[in-house]
Amino acid sequence: DINAKGTVNVENKVTNTIPNVPGAHIIGDACRVPFGQAGLPKAGEFAWKMGVSVADAISGKTNPADRKGNCAAEAGFGKGFILTPNFSDVCNDPENGKPKVGIEKTEKGTALKVDWCNEYLKEIFGENVHPVDLK
Repeated sequence: DINAKGTVNVENKVTNTIPNVPGAHIIGDACRVPFGQAGLPKAGEFAWKMGVSVADAISGKTNPADRKGNCAAEAGFGKGFILTPNFSDVCNDPENGKPKVGIEKTEKGTALKVDWCNEYLKEIFGENVHPVDLK
């Protein structure tokens, strides 16, 4: 069922199954992972990790959900902060799991954001990509 926000609530928070649709999974902005009123946040990093969990499930493996994020937020002049939300326990233990969130100031906001981007570029394209370099 599509909810009022135009998304589908997942049945299983690890494998992102769709209720009453055997063998179907949903990830990213199209899904809502129930938790509190709003559900878990939507971010590309979480969608990527949902995709890994769904691929595992389709191939017959069910590993614990990895829903850790890492967001380097810039505040200008290279400064910023690192936000590290972790919703893994919420997905792996829906009855008792609680989110964890860390935050720390950094003088390397820009460099950390570039490193984060380069990690995903390498993950997607392998060695066939030129890394981002702001120098």
